Amino acid sequence: MEVIRFLQSFSSDFLNYVMIFITSFGSLYVLIALSAIIYWCCNKKIGYKMAVILSCSSVLNNFVKGFVQTPRPIGVDGISSFGEFTATGYSFPSGHAQNITTFGANLYIFTRKISVFILSSLLIILVSISRLYLGLHWPIDILGGIILALIVSILLNEVLVKLNRLKANLLIGAFILFFILGFFFIDWNDMGQDYYKTMGMFVGIYIGHLFESRYVNFTPIASGVDNIMKLIIGGFTTALLYFLLSMGFSLITFEMIIPLMGILKYFILGFWIIGVVPLIFKLSNLYYKEAYEITNVKYKK
Repeated sequence: MEVIRFLQSFSSDFLNYVMIFITSFGSLYVLIALSAIIYWCCNKKIGYKMAVILSCSSVLNNFVKGFVQTPRPIGVDGISSFGEFTATGYSFPSGHAQNITTFGANLYIFTRKISVFILSSLLIILVSISRLYLGLHWPIDILGGIILALIVSILLNEVLVKLNRLKANLLIGAFILFFILGFFFIDWNDMGQDYYKTMGMFVGIYIGHLFESRYVNFTPIASGVDNIMKLIIGGFTTALLYFLLSMGFSLITFEMIIPLMGILKYFILGFWIIGVVPLIFKLSNLYYKEAYEITNVKYKK
């Protein structure tokens, strides 16, 4: 509590907005969007691994939250809370700290660039401080999120890098079955919704990858103009799909199937980002023909 009070001794309206901006870099959806950009425009293999590790880490985070059920510092005497809309679910471990640590650690593992290490470390520190300053987490939540992120990153990199595709797919399938156990521990309520959302996203990304590998097999190598077009098309269609799904599922009031609809919504989004959007790029010829011919046995214009 003393750490939070010390940080909040510097509180001001301007700093509140700055911290809310900084904390957004720990949002799973922002980091999945960055992973999608890498996947669509830079490196397909790294982008997919980043997305699947991020979503898997987030599912585990929400599973632990639902199991431990630690209350947040919101409403505690002597602590002011700002940006409560960024605080969903229970407190331990911090999802924002875990997300940014997972993203930064894996980006460094894949690139091995000292600049990436420095930038990632800086973002981890800033996002962690922002969660404490905003009065949304306890220090132990931050530490727990960072440790859990490092464990997940190391273990999953061993799986995705060293195992062959069949064994990696079998192990990820086992993860999915494990996370289904959350149905028996986590209720669909304001505290448990994130678990179902992230699990749907995780499975959608994984199935989308299998679909893309078998039926699409696109290459991200393209001109600068084509990459801009990919970002516009991918971003717009994903945002439109999210809006339509939100509108459609909001009409469902049957309580027994609402959790399944939550999973389905984010499953569709994950599948769309990894599997369908690349198909749109391929059909639109948003890539270099030469790069496609090098990386694929068959080429059809």
